[in-house]
Amino acid sequence: MIPALAEAVRNTNSAAERIRITDFQERGDRVVELDQMKYTLNTYKQPLLEVGDSL
Repeated sequence: MIPALAEAVRNTNSAAERIRITDFQERGDRVVELDQMKYTLNTYKQPLLEVGDSL
C-alpha cells in the first residue's frame, strides 16, 4: 500500500523522497527487531550446551 500525501507538494521528487524515508524507517525497525531476536537466541546457547549432555 502506497501512502497518499494529503498536502500539496511542489514537485514529485519531494513526494517520492517522503515515501522513501517512510520505507527506510519501517525497514530499520525490522532490522532492530531481528538483531534483538538474534541476541535473545544467543543467550540460550550456553544453557543448552550445559543441559545437552543430560538429555
